[in-house]
Amino acid sequence: MKKNSQGFATIEAALLVVILGILGFTGWYVWHAKQNAEESLSSNNSTTPIIKNKSTTNTSVTTPVSTAKYLEIKEDKIKFPISGVLTDAYYFPDPENSSDIRTITFSTHSLDSYNIAVCKAQAKPNAEVNVQGAAQLYFDGVKSEITDITKYKQAGSYWFSIQASKDCKSDDPTVQAKITAVQAAFEEATQSITAL
Repeated sequence: MKKNSQGFATIEAALLVVILGILGFTGWYVWHAKQNAEESLSSNNSTTPIIKNKSTTNTSVTTPVSTAKYLEIKEDKIKFPISGVLTDAYYFPDPENSSDIRTITFSTHSLDSYNIAVCKAQAKPNAEVNVQGAAQLYFDGVKSEITDITKYKQAGSYWFSIQASKDCKSDDPTVQAKITAVQAAFEEATQSITAL
């Protein structure tokens, strides 16, 4: 009697083909995924470093990005943030003054729209107009000479203060309320003065 062992060999061969097919497909899939990853990395900007983190936990800290706008006074190497009623603030350094004694006047373009000449930060157009802007910058190098230190902030080696100009006013109560708000914001900005 002969045993029929040929059927068992066929099942072994089919099983071997299936296993090799699965291994081949898995190898191809891994190789293809790696190729796609390399292509996408090479198409990125080459100046951007790629950092691989071996840690399995996320230890990164998100730092908020400051979007604050600043008014920079380059002559004095200081700046302060502007927002609210000061978003359109500007300054004008009087060119006639020396570097030791100078006047820097502040205003906003929204106040300029009311055409109050004394409230504009500009050069004196003529001797009849006393230009003071909405506020003025004061500074002092000696702390002991300052009478009210609460109105000053140190930045670098000087003490600075932004104070409202007394001549910038209007008879119109609505306009005066806007002038007062702008002047108060400039005075509050004193405490935010920092060195450039």
